[in-house]
Amino acid sequence: MPDDQTKSAEVLVITPQDAPFVAGSAADPSIHDAGLTGIESANLFSDLADPRHPLLHRTLARLPPAGGSESPSVVALTIGYLSRYQGEFAAASEAVVVSSPLLAVPTLLATLAPDRVILVIYADSHLASTADLPGVASTDRDRLLVAGLQGPGPFRSAVIDRAEAFDATAVLEQIEGVITEFAAAHRIGAVVLECGEMACIADRLRDRITVPVIDYHALIHFFRGTIGRTRTLRRGTLAPTQIDPLPR
Repeated sequence: MPDDQTKSAEVLVITPQDAPFVAGSAADPSIHDAGLTGIESANLFSDLADPRHPLLHRTLARLPPAGGSESPSVVALTIGYLSRYQGEFAAASEAVVVSSPLLAVPTLLATLAPDRVILVIYADSHLASTADLPGVASTDRDRLLVAGLQGPGPFRSAVIDRAEAFDATAVLEQIEGVITEFAAAHRIGAVVLECGEMACIADRLRDRITVPVIDYHALIHFFRGTIGRTRTLRRGTLAPTQIDPLPR
């Protein structure tokens, strides 16, 4: 459970406050020396299916206020399905909001050879939606394969049912088995791990396969490395030493 660590940090992680802690996951603040704050979610998967969108509203309420002197550069969520609300998060935040590793899918589609497909591994593929993939054209969706870990296995036991402790080695082997199964019939060009808990095994998965593996940490590292440290720059303004590249 997050302790609502409100220290000044370049990265703020917003995560369900009742979720079990998994070392190395997207909710582990030590990975990015991040601040941490929680949202209520008595039943995450029920909340995702709720047409009132409770996770959207709870997350919006936790975004740092605009104009704060110690606002983070990057806000990272840990529920990959929340990419379906990326537009709302972007409109409400001056910080870059990394709602999900699924945000990388349009770039992967543009980068990979057209005969390569992207395997997206969800916690529960039954909750997946085309809305989770902002920026992906309908004509490109046949290049996406969707898998879920909702069936019997170590991931379901730990993350969905919360009946056992998270076994990173067992989950790694489960995910590798899913990839092997799909690779038998498809030319996989990249693997995207939707769930924040999956981030803890991403590096070990990269050691076992030869295609890009995209997880929360990869996107957080990317945006953190591309954003400058000028804290006075706000949306619609320029710091004194910066040159506006766009003509007026």
